[in-house]
Amino acid sequence: MASKKRQFSTSVKNPAVAAAPPANPFWFQALLWTSLAWMFFVAWSYWKQDTPGISLLAVFTFTPLFPQWSAFVRHLLGFGVWLVPFAGATSAGLLALGGRINVKPLGRLVLGATLGLMMLSYLVLFLGFIQLYKPPVFWAVFGAGAIVALAGIKSTLFPVVRSAARQLRENIKKNYPWAVIMLIIVAALAFVMAFVPEIFYDSMVYHLGTPRWYLLEGGIKAHNVMHSKFPLLMQMLYVLGLGLSGEAAAKLFHWVTGVLLALLCVAWADEEGEVQAGWWGALVFLSMPMTQMNWWTAGVDVGTSLFSLAAFWSWAKSFQDTDHRQNWLVLTGLLGGAVFACKYTGGVIPAVILAAHFGIRAFGDRGIKNALKETTILGLCAFAVALPWLIKNLIHTGNPFYPFLGGLLGGEGYDAQKMSHFRGENRGLPVNNLWEALALPWILTFNNLSSLSHLGPLPLALMPVAFVAALRRELPRWIRYVFSAALIGMVIMLTLNRLTRYSMPFLAPIALALAWSLARAWSRQRYFFQAAAIGAIFIMYSSNMLNALGILHSSHRPWSVLMGLESPREYLSYTHAGQNPYPATAGYDFAKEVLPPGSKLLILGDEKTSTCEVPFRSAGVFDIGLPAIWSREAKSADDLAKRFQREGITHILVNLSEGRRISGYGIFNWPDEALALFCDFWDSRVRLLKEIPIPEKLYTGKPPIFLYNIASEEEAGRTLPPWNSVFFIIEELKAPSNTPTALADKKAWLAPLKEKFPQVKAFGNRWFELEQVERSFAAQAACDNAQNKSRCLEQVEHKMLLRGKNK
Repeated sequence: MASKKRQFSTSVKNPAVAAAPPANPFWFQALLWTSLAWMFFVAWSYWKQDTPGISLLAVFTFTPLFPQWSAFVRHLLGFGVWLVPFAGATSAGLLALGGRINVKPLGRLVLGATLGLMMLSYLVLFLGFIQLYKPPVFWAVFGAGAIVALAGIKSTLFPVVRSAARQLRENIKKNYPWAVIMLIIVAALAFVMAFVPEIFYDSMVYHLGTPRWYLLEGGIKAHNVMHSKFPLLMQMLYVLGLGLSGEAAAKLFHWVTGVLLALLCVAWADEEGEVQAGWWGALVFLSMPMTQMNWWTAGVDVGTSLFSLAAFWSWAKSFQDTDHRQNWLVLTGLLGGAVFACKYTGGVIPAVILAAHFGIRAFGDRGIKNALKETTILGLCAFAVALPWLIKNLIHTGNPFYPFLGGLLGGEGYDAQKMSHFRGENRGLPVNNLWEALALPWILTFNNLSSLSHLGPLPLALMPVAFVAALRRELPRWIRYVFSAALIGMVIMLTLNRLTRYSMPFLAPIALALAWSLARAWSRQRYFFQAAAIGAIFIMYSSNMLNALGILHSSHRPWSVLMGLESPREYLSYTHAGQNPYPATAGYDFAKEVLPPGSKLLILGDEKTSTCEVPFRSAGVFDIGLPAIWSREAKSADDLAKRFQREGITHILVNLSEGRRISGYGIFNWPDEALALFCDFWDSRVRLLKEIPIPEKLYTGKPPIFLYNIASEEEAGRTLPPWNSVFFIIEELKAPSNTPTALADKKAWLAPLKEKFPQVKAFGNRWFELEQVERSFAAQAACDNAQNKSRCLEQVEHKMLLRGKNK
């Protein structure tokens, strides 16, 4: 028998829950050892396929080891500005819970903080509705947070934190330390990344881009970007962070949701007497590569997973704490509604819980009347939390679920073709037969290695252990309820969207159930089995961490900006590998210098707007371009100029390279009439102010960003029209220059435009240029075949491009 020090402690306060049966049958032992062998097989297979070598660590040079004073102050300020409202929100959440639920201090603290974040988000949402996004108001919220936190220190916050810390220390003493250490490393890495400027594409477009637009507008208004119509619970916290300090304060709100999720796993397992399961469940979920990559950002998926796991726990507690069942159901509904309020796909969570609860209570417990009453409570609470976002969309678009149900309900700005494109990018995972369904966990683990789907090996490795535990009914009844409901929800989610990152709210409770099964299995085994299982997990954890470090080195390169060797604006001004392509930050900074007060910037060819610090208008890749919308109501270039004036737009920024990159999404698929009117407006009113090169560091070349001003008719008449970069992007979309038939394609596209709109000089001038190119081909012997013609065309076009830009 191994010594007590070398055993995993299983001493708990509820022996009825965790007590092991007196003996394990042979078949159970055989299955457990087979499961252990499977863990090593998955670890070996994954390491072989997708783990960078240990030599990767040599690429990290941590010089200097300590940040410059200015960088240290910046980080400290961001942390302090975040901490005060978070402490106030936690205190408010604990006060709201009061004595309504029966739970240990750690669970109370986590649920209070989670509820407090939701309350803080809706406070910011309310301020946006009444157009009070102003610095004095944000600092008033900061001050109120400080007052609430200080007021609750003696009565609520400090006693709960002290008791929770004591409970946590006792829990750690009962645990094998490796799980705690590995989890702390993952959390520490995410904490450091919170101070790195945001370069994650989705965050730059709308997780931070939309909050930035709201701040510049002074409140919540109808934004043209489709993603701004999504529920934005987490983004409201980012509004507060950005409004007070900057990106670090915003990103820390997402970071703390991961910490709360880990503590929730620990608190839940501790309540059930299975102290090891919480740490391992948190590690399984938070060390997944896709979770880590999202946790480093101002994203929403880790926060959504926190609300999801808290909703599932509250639901499970409603079966245990029958004296407070109604209170637990109310909390479940509120938290389930918060999952929907984080993102539309989160609506599957309350739907699954509602269906499961009704089924269990109506048929399992034989009480249809109680089932109807309780599911009504759940549904109404969830709907109340979701309602503000539906009202917002109804006011802004006429469709509460915009852009979904657009075919039925329509909505201002809805475009069926673009929505079809959006659905095509987010289609469900195809499963054609039973074998593919059975092999799906393997496929998800080994064939989906992007930031949107990278599960890592741990969930797959622990599946057989969960199966063995299920055979012996090792899990408590309410854990089985949660596991089954989450598994059904994940299957539904995968049929809707093939990207497993969107299934993270279901993966959190599944990861906890898998870890619970493992904890129950190894508590019945001797030291060798336990040590071997830890070894397999450590190998897979190391694979995940090496992947994370590899991504940090290749894509983020955060050390220089963390240490103050480059400023955040410099860091945001150049392309990183797979991140922030062709950033327009340098152009936004120049626009900030020249835009007159009260004016706005129209951004064309880029949807990454989180770094723009001047009021702007823009469209995303799934939206209709604003000039195309405005051209519908204009009959002439002068009418279009008046519309620009009414919108307050005095300057236009065109990101040429990024515009060409995203043009395939249809962002420049303007009607012919809109293009003709815009080109006429361009020639008569638009003049080039400056060409700003993107200061690339990791890639060659200096792609241009063009800043134009919209001049009066008299002022514009003094100079020649500038080269039309927008027309160039559209032409390259319709007839790319790098194809063998490019010249014929360009003329075929342009000919009907020239005939239909003879008054538009841009079309006639371009036709003349193409004829010059054609004559140039005839004079060059080297351009005697299709491939050479393509090369020659690119060369001639490049010369004409340079001549046009320098006109």
